[in-house]
Amino acid sequence: MSGDAEEIKMVIVEALRREEGVATAERLLYAYHRLRERFRNVEELLEFVEENLAGEVEVREHKHYPYRDDVEKVILLRLKNPQKGK
Repeated sequence: MSGDAEEIKMVIVEALRREEGVATAERLLYAYHRLRERFRNVEELLEFVEENLAGEVEVREHKHYPYRDDVEKVILLRLKNPQKGK
C-alpha cells in the first residue's frame, strides 16, 4: 500500500475520533480538507474505506424516517473501537 493510502487511512480514523466516533460520509468530505482533496465524491470515499479500513471502520446506511420512502438515506462511518489510541 502506498504512503498516500496509509496517510489517508490515518486521516479518516483521526477525523472519526474528532467526530466522537461517528460521522456521515458527507460530513467527512465537507469538514476535512485532506479528504476533500483525495476523494471526488462519497462513493470514492466509501470504496477506499471498505477496501482499506474494513477492520476499523463500519459503514452503514441509515434512514432518518424509515417509514417514509421519499427521504434520502445517509451513509454513516463509525469507528469499531473508538477508544483505541486514546
